[in-house]
Amino acid sequence: PKESPIIIPSPCERNCCLDENDICLGCFRSLDEILSWQNSTQQEKKQILANVKQGGIHPNIVAITIP
Repeated sequence: PKESPIIIPSPCERNCCLDENDICLGCFRSLDEILSWQNSTQQEKKQILANVKQGGIHPNIVAITIP
């Protein structure tokens, strides 16, 4: 199946500062997620945003809008 033509923008807040667990305090993504964002599929990007929103691996997030 073809991916949706909708482009999911990076959640980067331009406030990059990693905590002791390599989680960005600006967008709450892991360093690996930040580095792989450009090459991620739309589905992978949605999963990264869902991880952030659900607090699955980033417990400090309350809410984020997913397109």
